[in-house]
Amino acid sequence: MCNIQSLWNLAPLFSSKESLEESLVTEIQKAAEFESCYKGKLATLENESFYQAIKDYEKICENLSRAMTYAFLCFASNTKEGAFLAKCELEVNKAQEKLLFFDLEFNALEESKKADLINNAKEYRYYLELLAKNAKYQLTLPEEKILLKTHPVGVDSFKRLFDEHLSRLKFPFQGKILSEEEVLSLLYDKKQEVRKEAAKSLSMVLSENLEILAYIYNVVRKDLRITAELRGYQSLEESRHNDNQTTQKSVDSMVKTINDSVGIVEEYYSLKAELLGLEKLYDYDRYAPLLCSEDSEFSYEESKEIVLETFREFSPRFYEIAKRAFEEGWIDSHPRENKRGGAFSHGAVPSVHPYLMLNHTNKRRDAFTMAHELGHTIHQYLSYKVGYLNADTPLTTAETASVFAEMLLFEKMKERL
Repeated sequence: MCNIQSLWNLAPLFSSKESLEESLVTEIQKAAEFESCYKGKLATLENESFYQAIKDYEKICENLSRAMTYAFLCFASNTKEGAFLAKCELEVNKAQEKLLFFDLEFNALEESKKADLINNAKEYRYYLELLAKNAKYQLTLPEEKILLKTHPVGVDSFKRLFDEHLSRLKFPFQGKILSEEEVLSLLYDKKQEVRKEAAKSLSMVLSENLEILAYIYNVVRKDLRITAELRGYQSLEESRHNDNQTTQKSVDSMVKTINDSVGIVEEYYSLKAELLGLEKLYDYDRYAPLLCSEDSEFSYEESKEIVLETFREFSPRFYEIAKRAFEEGWIDSHPRENKRGGAFSHGAVPSVHPYLMLNHTNKRRDAFTMAHELGHTIHQYLSYKVGYLNADTPLTTAETASVFAEMLLFEKMKERL
């Protein structure tokens, strides 16, 4: 089995923590200058002057995001870096406090002036239209400053606690001590006794930590309710639907369709139990590989090979971007002590490239996770051409790209059966 691993190269973001800190000093000063130049004056700006203002605003925002990307990736790769992440957040907030006025003041403009600026904002029209659409959920500048000031000790700090805590949990299994990712991968093992023992270990350790996990969960729920009340959302879901640029009606329709079709899932599991030769399918059997399938073990190099081959056959552009991800340090591939669990593709900033985190455990599911996250990476990279303010993608669109990449891989694997 090949043990080659990939690690992030963060140098394109910053050469060191010290260079990041120097950059933040500069950006805080630029933010103060931006505030001094434009605060209270947006209504007097001509279209070209406003266009230059938003270009300056975008550049500062991108540089701040660059710093937070570096800090977050340091934390994701080693959750003992929480202090550095928190320090960076406090410094970035100093700059963001100087920029808060821009969105609020723009949305407070007379409708005719606002429409004129939007119509002449060129590539920023999309961003400004979304900003105007959500104006009613904004608070006053002093109120927004209070929320920004308290943000580092708000709900995100509990999310960080969750990541730190989960990354340190250890799961006993057949005389070994495993990480969460390693024990989860055993739920895909061919042997039912292995899956059962892994599920028991997972449940036991999580049960021992139930109090702190439940506390974190309840804090997140309470924060959502408080935020909805403060900003005037009609429901707890509305903020998420707005972020995803969808509607309650669309989501309700989707949920209804899923509920009406739940029999398909029941039929699937009944067929799976029959194929596995089991009288009863237990929860730890849900991910069991079918006995008729090929070897479910996929080394990192094997997964990389089939994913790149899949992309090359579909699109040379997909292939080239994914190939760069492997060759240029865009990927952190394997589980290790204190590394965050799960997988993601971080869009970073257009002036650099996305960063992709995996926790590869040599299972078939890891090949699909690789394809899924590379789907995000390719989408994020291709989105850079519209600039930092426009590049962020709602979940509804983002997951289309990643699931599409999985579907390509699925079709490729079907050919090999």
